[in-house]
Amino acid sequence: MIALDIGGTKTSVFFSEKEHLIEFEKKYEDKIKEVNKKQKFCVVSTFFRESREAFDEFFSFLRSLDGEIISTFPGIIRMEKVEGKWKFRLYSKRFPFLIGQYVDVSFAVNDVYAFAYHHAKKFFRDVYNRTRTLLVIQIGTGVNAIPLNYYDYKELLFLNKIIEAGHMILRQGNEECFCGRKGCAELYISGRYLEKLGNGDVHAVFRDEALKAEYYENLADYISSLTILVAPDKIVFGGSVARSLDTMLLHKMVEERFPHFRIHLNIEYEKDISRLSNIRGLVELYEKFRKKMVKE
Repeated sequence: MIALDIGGTKTSVFFSEKEHLIEFEKKYEDKIKEVNKKQKFCVVSTFFRESREAFDEFFSFLRSLDGEIISTFPGIIRMEKVEGKWKFRLYSKRFPFLIGQYVDVSFAVNDVYAFAYHHAKKFFRDVYNRTRTLLVIQIGTGVNAIPLNYYDYKELLFLNKIIEAGHMILRQGNEECFCGRKGCAELYISGRYLEKLGNGDVHAVFRDEALKAEYYENLADYISSLTILVAPDKIVFGGSVARSLDTMLLHKMVEERFPHFRIHLNIEYEKDISRLSNIRGLVELYEKFRKKMVKE
């Protein structure tokens, strides 16, 4: 099996066979940003976004190594059963040449779905949590969020839902998001926004008190809106930005924004800074998908 977590700028590639990682290194030496041979994964630039030809060549090479490929994709994945076989149709402006087309993989989901499943598996292992709601928020190049209750998790119902929480309207303004809408949350809390705010240096925002305050105002407004909507009992943050977040500060700011009166919401906050959580969730979700849905 080869599992990919495709991001806006970087992609993690996990190999079940170490020999396949070695072959991949030889082929894409100039694209590799990081290699971990012990855990059998590497990180490359998402260069295959450049054209349909680059995409086809990249996936063709992967299939020459292993016929079982599973992947996350940014954007919307529609699962459709065609002639008794599950297929995965992609709608993503990050891959404009693939919009509305089937992707030739064994399994595909949005990255936040994989991340959410990984944490839901741990969260709902505790019987007490099976009447509670988990909210996961990923902030990387873009941003997305998904709430999960136990029934959604157990029955995999979330796989058939279209959730693009990074494109809910956060601010009124003239700036246009890459998706074509104006005022999307992604314009004000994503990694791209942090780069813009820090003049190319994401970490500069968290070192400068004024810039940090501006960013946290936006992020707290976003989390408050999600909290009002889904009433989470726990929030888990992932993505490259999670490493820098002050969850205690966010907790305080979200409660101050709650309507009508200040209230202790009893929400647990957690950060996940592991690079492999999306991959682990993808593999776990694929295994559950095969057991539950492929047999249907």
